Amino acid sequence: MYIGKVTGKVVCTVKNELLQGMSMVLVELLGSGESTKKGLLVAVDTIGCGEGNIVIVAGGGAARLIGGCQNAPIDLAVIGIVDHQIQQI
Repeated sequence: MYIGKVTGKVVCTVKNELLQGMSMVLVELLGSGESTKKGLLVAVDTIGCGEGNIVIVAGGGAARLIGGCQNAPIDLAVIGIVDHQIQQI
């Protein structure tokens, strides 16, 4: 799982039939340290997040398990919105 910030929506007029009805968002992965993945990725929005939300995203096979999408070509899915984050000391 990763933490990211939703930076926008993705609109696709043509997409795989298994993705019909699914909303997609742009997520900028956040993290600390050089080993943390960073970048701008497309994720399936399973919870109705909005631009600017800090979200938790699941990747790989776990992303397909969300909402009964086992056969859909999904590699990243938003699974939660962060209310607040506790900083480590």
